[in-house]
Amino acid sequence: MIFEPSVMNRTEDELLELDWFCYDNNLVTSQGVFLGDDPLEFSLPVLLLQMSAIFLATRAIHYFLQKIGQPQEVSQILVSSHTSLSL
Repeated sequence: MIFEPSVMNRTEDELLELDWFCYDNNLVTSQGVFLGDDPLEFSLPVLLLQMSAIFLATRAIHYFLQKIGQPQEVSQILVSSHTSLSL
């Protein structure tokens, strides 16, 4: 970990006041809604939600495009181009 020179010479009390300096990097999974956690504040539940939304959007678009003879890959390309534009 690289520290700025001004941080290296500070006391422990001064470093505790720098709450913006460090963050909790253990925000991967939650304990659940029933224990008071908001699952959308953690990275793994958000990833699963995004993957599910992409899968459902692909299947929904494919439902309509298969009637005109388009393969599943066309649906995947349309959904991926839409999601890449939104990022």
